[in-house]
Amino acid sequence: MTIKTYIGWDIGGSNTKISIIKSNRAISEVHEIELWHDNGLSKLKKLVSEFGMNQSDTYHGVTLSGEMCDIFPSRKNGINTILSFF
Repeated sequence: MTIKTYIGWDIGGSNTKISIIKSNRAISEVHEIELWHDNGLSKLKKLVSEFGMNQSDTYHGVTLSGEMCDIFPSRKNGINTILSFF
């Protein structure tokens, strides 16, 4: 039997919160990632890649407000950029 992993992401402009449910265990983490400052996007991309993006038994739910940061020319561009990491 394959154990499924569910990861909830809340990606904001200054903080990214993650909740992980796997095999009847729940873990929550907060990562300070300032998208608008000092390689914030590359830090977010690295964090996303650490959580099994290529595993078929891992499911992600994403909410975000980070797309409204000044580093993006438009909200649509911000959404597309952030979601491209998944």
